[in-house]
Amino acid sequence: MKKNLNTVGRVIRIAAVVAIGALIYFEVLDGAFGIGLSVVAMLLTVTTIRGYCPIVALLQKKENKKDSDNWL
Repeated sequence: MKKNLNTVGRVIRIAAVVAIGALIYFEVLDGAFGIGLSVVAMLLTVTTIRGYCPIVALLQKKENKKDSDNWL
């Protein structure tokens, strides 16, 4: 499987996971919404570790292309 996330994309995902984790830890988010965001955080963590995101592949946006102006 070819990686389709670059370093910037990975850093943004990790920052989002840390922010979600902090909000849940300090009980700002709870209930069903907190559980839903926990699942999103887990998916972001897995895709960051693997370096491959199926949503990015589905949208055919390759973040790791060096000659592309569309890196997002």
